[in-house]
Amino acid sequence: MIVVKSAEDFTKRAYELGFSISALSRAVGYNRSTLSHIVQGLNGISPKKAKLVTEMLGTEFSELFIIVEKRKG
Repeated sequence: MIVVKSAEDFTKRAYELGFSISALSRAVGYNRSTLSHIVQGLNGISPKKAKLVTEMLGTEFSELFIIVEKRKG
């Protein structure tokens, strides 16, 4: 499962490039609550969307995301 490494760093990077979480969610095809849950670590993100987010934010995957073992249950 792919999760956000640091909510603070993710949000800071988005803001630096002029994206609110709402604007970034629209740009990548999520609703705001879905992206908010991803940033907070409540949900994972698909590889395809993670790649799109990194491209939108002009950064590398490893700066924003980590791959963790999928939670059971």
